[in-house]
Amino acid sequence: MPLLLLFWLSTGLGLSSEKERSMLMPLIEGNRYELRSFDRKGQLESNKAVSIGEIVRQDTDLKLDILTYSLTDTAQPVDTVRTTLTCSQSAERMAMSVLAFLGDPGGGRLRLVVVSKEPLFPSELKNDGKLNSVRMEVKVEEGVFSFFGAGSELLFKDRRLRLVRDGDAVTGYRLTSKLLVRASMLGIRLKQNAYVVEETVDFKRGLVEQNIKKAGGGTIELTLQSTGRKI
Repeated sequence: MPLLLLFWLSTGLGLSSEKERSMLMPLIEGNRYELRSFDRKGQLESNKAVSIGEIVRQDTDLKLDILTYSLTDTAQPVDTVRTTLTCSQSAERMAMSVLAFLGDPGGGRLRLVVVSKEPLFPSELKNDGKLNSVRMEVKVEEGVFSFFGAGSELLFKDRRLRLVRDGDAVTGYRLTSKLLVRASMLGIRLKQNAYVVEETVDFKRGLVEQNIKKAGGGTIELTLQSTGRKI
């Protein structure tokens, strides 16, 4: 069963450098989430815990460990699965948008490549607005991921961002996108699926919520349970 992930530039919202850096890190080491999947009738299909492991920045790359656990009826984690995701540091924020698609049994290693040349976010963002579409490739370097096949093309379009405010202060944002996923194996397209994705990011706690609606019915919900950042 899948999961999802994201991050970006050293500019944004006209904030101080410390606050800018917080905005750029929706995924935070030690953050723990609950991941639930529901069928089209609203029945629970799976319940998992997801933890963000070590984040390593080296040269121009970023490497991120995601730990996934199945949850029993007593909410105790069992059957730990490790997935390692690599991307360029400039594409860091986009890792957030694939977080809920990484829960396949077995784990493995993935590389995320942003193909689009346009900025993912404006250099200064002070108001709600429409953002550029983003095209990405997910390459499976090790392991088997039923959701991605041997690799996938991801297109995020109709991206709309709304700022979250506490009085006059901007405390985060909500990003809504339409996602088209084309999975392939040996150059042969296996399937194409469409989703509506909504992500909520808090500048202090990182990614706090992700809701994915499948075009054919059913939802995936990722909810922050505890943060690894001292607030």
